Order: sequence, then structure tokens, then C-alpha cells
Amino acid sequence: MRVFVSSTVYDLLDIRAELDQLLRELGISPVMSDEKLSDFNICFDANSIEACLLNIESCDAVIVVLDQRYGPTLGKHGFDDVSATHLEYRHAKLHSKAIYFYVRDRLEADYNIHQKNKGASDLQLSWISAKDRGLLEFLKEHRALRERSSENNWFALFTNVVDLKASIRHHFEPVVKPQVLLRAIEENRFPLFESDLDSQLVQFHGVPSIQCRLTLTNVGATPAFDFVAQWKVEDHPPEVVDIIAPQQDFFSTLISNRAMGDVRVDVSVQYRSAIGIVVRETYHVNCLIGPSGMISGATLQSRTYHSAPPPTLHIENA
Repeated sequence: MRVFVSSTVYDLLDIRAELDQLLRELGISPVMSDEKLSDFNICFDANSIEACLLNIESCDAVIVVLDQRYGPTLGKHGFDDVSATHLEYRHAKLHSKAIYFYVRDRLEADYNIHQKNKGASDLQLSWISAKDRGLLEFLKEHRALRERSSENNWFALFTNVVDLKASIRHHFEPVVKPQVLLRAIEENRFPLFESDLDSQLVQFHGVPSIQCRLTLTNVGATPAFDFVAQWKVEDHPPEVVDIIAPQQDFFSTLISNRAMGDVRVDVSVQYRSAIGIVVRETYHVNCLIGPSGMISGATLQSRTYHSAPPPTLHIENA
């Protein structure tokens, strides 16, 4: 997923660097004209503004951050007479890109004061200067509700870079988690289990019984955390393992009175991965006694993936 970050640059260098790092942590390719390692495509036959607009067209989404500066207008260069950020926003809308809009709370406060005073040009504002009042028009343009329009006028407020990053993480994690999961599975960086079942007739406390021994092997290259297995039979407690390492086996045994007939039972399994995905699986176990002996097997019935916080490890001082 490619995401273009649109904002003024020189006053927000630290914020942009933090967002670059955050997006990479989320598995997103940040597209930023000022970051040397960004996924920004340099266009040698276009000027810097045109290059930004072309990069927006190749992105999946655009993040807009408004703070204290509006930036120089571009009318004398042949573009709309708005700032570069404002122009990028309009271009993203023109190409129906998903836009995630973030506004510093102090700018929003100035905007509300400006609106209550009916846009008085001589009004002294606490956050933005007179030369940056284009921010107010920018906000007004984005916030406008238009009848029968599907245009997005959503925005989120932030006070500092900490809650800006928390907000972006909250909005983007559900979008990128499936892609991160798929890539981790493709690259064998995710715990997955294979099943095997060994069944035999035994005497358990003198009672003819069927013993079903289920083996689950972590065939992935990363550990599974907080592993829980539960036979779906009465009075069979869950079995819990903190960590199952790669290529490590988990064993669980069920013993059933032979007089009760064939064994047909489900086993539920849940475990957590390092990338913040919880896996829930169900295995169907069959142990059937026929004229020629026992037939048995464990079949995966379902496997679902659920978003969750990554596991935490507690380290005690020696």
C-alpha cells in the first residue's frame, strides 16, 4: 500500500520523519518528497509540483496534515492559486483517492473563532498569522457538506505528534493488517500448525478405551504465543502453553470409553502471533472402529484471523 503524505515541509520536518517511520512499521510504503528513502517516484521531465501530483495518482491513499503554516501559493506558476498542500488535496479528490485529514486542535480553535466572527479580516488569531489564513479557507473547503455528494469531509484533531501517530495507527491498521498477514504467510514469518492423530485401543483403569493423541506442529518460522487447545467434551480442561517455537510439537490426548462408541469430537485452538494477529482454528477428530481395525484422522475445519495487540513479554531482573 502506497500512502502520500501531504503537508508543509520545513516547519513539520520532525512530524514527517515520525510519520515516515510509523507508516513503515505498519507495512505501508510512505510517499514523501522530502524523505530520501521514501517511495517517491522522481519525475525528471516534470517540475516538483507536477511530480507530487503524479505520485498522488499512483498512491492508494493520501494523508493531509494541517498545522500552523499554509505555504506559498502557486498561482503565478500556472496552478490554482493555492498552496502545494491544498493543490495536492484537490488533486487527490479529483482522482477519488482515500483522504485521511488531520488538523492541529489549535488551528481548529482559530477556525471556529473566525467563523463566529463571520470571517472578519482584521481579527487577531492566536495560532495562525495573517499570511497563513489560507488554512481557514482550506478547512472550510474540506468541511463543506454537499447534498447528494459522496465526498469525504471527515477529519481528526491532534494536539501533538504522539496522538497524531496514535490516530493514524488506529485508522490504518485495519486497512493494512490483511496485507501484512498475507505477506508474512508468503514469507514464512507466521506461525501455522499441521495436525497428526495417533489412535489406539487401550485399557484405561481396566476399562476398554480409545486413546486419541493429537499432535500439532508449528511449521512456521516464528513462534506462537499464548497457545490454548480445548477438546469440546465435558470436563476436559483447556491446555495452555506460553510459547510454541518453530518446529516444536504440541501434544494433547483424549481417552474415551469404548462402550460410548466411535469418537467424533472437535478441538478448538487459539494462539497469538508476533505481528498482532490472533488465529482461531477448529479441528475435527474421528476415531472409527471397523471390522478391519481403527480408522482415525484430524481434519482442519476452519481457520480465522483476528486483529489484536501483539504479545507482551515480562522480563524480570535477575
